[in-house]
Amino acid sequence: AVLQPALERARAAAESPYPVILCGEPGTGKRHLARLIHCVTEVTRGKRLVELDCANLPSAVLAHELLAEPSSDDSGGRWQKALGGTLLLSNVNALSDEFSQQATNLLMPFLLSDQRPHGLRLMLTATGEFPAAWAQIVAIAFEIHLPPLRDRLEDLALLLRHFAPDADWDRQVLSHLLAYEWPGNIAELQRVARQAVYLAAGESVEAIHLPDQLHDADSHVAG
Repeated sequence: AVLQPALERARAAAESPYPVILCGEPGTGKRHLARLIHCVTEVTRGKRLVELDCANLPSAVLAHELLAEPSSDDSGGRWQKALGGTLLLSNVNALSDEFSQQATNLLMPFLLSDQRPHGLRLMLTATGEFPAAWAQIVAIAFEIHLPPLRDRLEDLALLLRHFAPDADWDRQVLSHLLAYEWPGNIAELQRVARQAVYLAAGESVEAIHLPDQLHDADSHVAG
């Protein structure tokens, strides 16, 4: 399966204290996989998971949450609350090189530390090529690349059962879903599936319940 290498890397990462970097197009499930690794890793299971989305926080807020020096009170950044557990930084490609280097310098002493609860498990996600400014952490990290949904359509039925376990999908619906390119990847499939189930109102999900772009994709293939 196309996803198998990523899953094998995730299993290996879960058995280690090393940082994890997850790459792939938007919506491929990078954060979901990071949370799963946190939950099954022995040293972080049941511990705090702190998430910061570098693309959606104002720069001043992000600077405090990620660059504030450790403190004994609540004046430190939110990253400090991840000590003993996991810090997940999403969309680090949105950060400047200078900011990324500052974050690296601050976090490196806490990585791979056996001095729990002061050690830190770091996970980073990025879209596209991983930023060179994080090279010092990349050098010691497990790298996992998540393929786009269009390259793993054999997983589509499994994903539908996950997003809508009680839904009944008409065969024509599956034809539309398989013909579509899914530029939004798994996140888009989840949104489409849940909206279609809502519109079906407890009945079988049919093609009429799908958004227009899926009908257009199927007509291009048919033509």
